[in-house]
Amino acid sequence: MDPEMREFLDMFVTEGNEHLSKMDAAASALKTRADDAEAIETARVSSHTLKGMANQLGFVTIGSLGKAVEALFTTIRKNSQTPSADMIASFADSVALFKTLMAQAASEADPADPGLEALVKRIEAQAASCGQPKA
Repeated sequence: MDPEMREFLDMFVTEGNEHLSKMDAAASALKTRADDAEAIETARVSSHTLKGMANQLGFVTIGSLGKAVEALFTTIRKNSQTPSADMIASFADSVALFKTLMAQAASEADPADPGLEALVKRIEAQAASCGQPKA
């Protein structure tokens, strides 16, 4: 990897880990109080930032997970909803997966995980169900 690209990668890892710490705290806060507006906004903003940074460096796996999490929390906020226990669990799972993918990216590996696609689909389905009448 050329030195300039390595510098961008190091910045991504440093800033990404800062956002992961915020997301970790947000997940803990939501487990305690699901209607915590600050935690919901932190989840939305940090996932948006990770998505953007990852996509700029070509880490589409991290970007796709960030996109799904951002969409979920944008929908929750837009519909003034409280995330369900399942949504909070999916968010916590995404934080754990982000950590794995970020570690792979830091070592210059192409981030990948066999559970990524299923988690993204689960989060997308949860986002789609926000605002839908309960049967």
